[in-house]
Amino acid sequence: GDPKQAIYGFRGADVHTYLVARDELQRLGAARVPLTTNFRSSPPCIRAVNHLLDQDAPSPLFSGPIRYDAPVQAGQDRWGLSNAAGEPVAPVCLWQYRPPPPRGSKQRDRVPKYLLQEAFARALARSLRDLFDDEAGLWVDDPKRSDQPGQGRRRLTPKDVFVLVRGRWDAVDAARALREAGVPHAFYKQEGLFQSTEAHDLRDVLAAVADPQRRSARLKAFATPIFGVPWRELDRYRGLAAGHPLVERLHAWRQLGEQERYPELFHQILHGSGLMERELFLRADDRPLVNYQHILEMLLQAATARRLALPEVVDLLQRYIDRAEQPEGSDGNVQRLTGVDDAVQIMTVHKSKGLEAPVVCLFGGFAAAPVGPVNVVHDQLAGRRVLVGDAARDTAAEQLAREHREEDERLLYVALTRARSRLYLPFLESTRGVPGTFFEPLKDRLMHLHKTEELPPELFHREPVDAARAPQAAQHPAAEPVGAWQPPAVLLRDPREIEARFAHLRARHAPLLVTSYTRMKQAKEAAAALDLPIEADEFTHDPGGLAEVDEASLPGGRHVGRCLHEAIEALDFAELAAAFDDWRRLPAVSDAFDAVMR
Repeated sequence: GDPKQAIYGFRGADVHTYLVARDELQRLGAARVPLTTNFRSSPPCIRAVNHLLDQDAPSPLFSGPIRYDAPVQAGQDRWGLSNAAGEPVAPVCLWQYRPPPPRGSKQRDRVPKYLLQEAFARALARSLRDLFDDEAGLWVDDPKRSDQPGQGRRRLTPKDVFVLVRGRWDAVDAARALREAGVPHAFYKQEGLFQSTEAHDLRDVLAAVADPQRRSARLKAFATPIFGVPWRELDRYRGLAAGHPLVERLHAWRQLGEQERYPELFHQILHGSGLMERELFLRADDRPLVNYQHILEMLLQAATARRLALPEVVDLLQRYIDRAEQPEGSDGNVQRLTGVDDAVQIMTVHKSKGLEAPVVCLFGGFAAAPVGPVNVVHDQLAGRRVLVGDAARDTAAEQLAREHREEDERLLYVALTRARSRLYLPFLESTRGVPGTFFEPLKDRLMHLHKTEELPPELFHREPVDAARAPQAAQHPAAEPVGAWQPPAVLLRDPREIEARFAHLRARHAPLLVTSYTRMKQAKEAAAALDLPIEADEFTHDPGGLAEVDEASLPGGRHVGRCLHEAIEALDFAELAAAFDDWRRLPAVSDAFDAVMR
């Protein structure tokens, strides 16, 4: 294995045990075979990353026992980056940010997180907006388009880009910046479906449906997007009369819930409330709507399988939110991808392990990590030690900080090695520190290269980041002319096309149906009757109008039905390919009917 990619210490993974085992095997004569050929990235990208990871540098990125001792070489000359004119482009872009002077003693040693988050969010949005621009956009040599180097050039698109973040709130900030810039984006396997705002909204609404008489529950439900009552008007809804439309809606939904008609109830929450229409027309982001649908599907599955009453459904949703119970399936709490096919993928560095993309942007990680009551450190003699409480943590604070930094170094290594063609990296040009530890190793390494002028322009391109917030109104989609607005593509599809597609899929995936001759005959007669015009005089009684029974018709009755079923079981239907008259003269057919009619 590669210890440089050991990034799951928070799940109990113990890279220190691996190191002990590796050293012991080498002591006993085992050979260590490093993998030094990289078939993922372009040669310039590999040279730039090797420069950042240089273990012989005065301030290497890896500071612990895990080192970058065997630099990799390119295994193919593909994925090269160029501009529209075909000129090579540096594989690394540094967002160079010089923060304003500190304000007060708290900012003297560290740059505030909010300054870093805002500055690099602006840089991220601007870079990706320019990356897909018709004139300023970049091209990549894709080996999937041609086997010959340089012959597979194509424009970069949003789906070629990963934005790697440290945590959930970094992902939210990155998505907000991209949304303001009009860059399509989606979350890749984002955890926390039942910790989302939409889960809390549905919890509040279902709680009000279960008890519509409780005023506090009603007000919480009215404040959600499902009811859409503005906050400034919420106070007017405290004492609604029993006949108010919103109260009547809650009581109607309660009746559905008490009858456990959950498909109808959830359909009403999505469609009867107008939520679907409001989200599609008023929001540029379809993430909330996807989450609402996903959560209701999960609740419907659980409620149907467990036969839950409505209060039990509310309790189950609350347990999911509190993580007291996990939804079924390994991805039960993972948010689905939105319907955007060509979109920038936002994911955590942990999720990116094993993946790759032509363009990778690193964002976030500027906040201090939360400190828990239980921590783990590793001692060379005593092995793994568990620290419980503040006093125990304080005694090993230095070692704990060192191990946290080493894991951050491994996280950065994983992030730096996901790119095929280009990396976008935050560069804080300052001797002041940052609140978190994740960004520190990269900051220290880049500052050293900057001071010693070891950032060659053919490998590293710098983009200055303004210290002041730049106005975004010109790029905001809402500022575009109304005439340029287009509704989502799904709303422009012909409903008949969707219905035909649904009918085709339903017929294609229909299960085997066990039926009877009587049922098929009745269905055929009913269908034929529906096609006949109905006249008023048909309902008059005419005793003499009964038609004579055709002697060739099969009489009814239980015994005739059993006889027919036995004949059907005995017949070989492969012989029906012949004409009917020829088929009924076959000896096998005569024998089958003779046998069942004896």
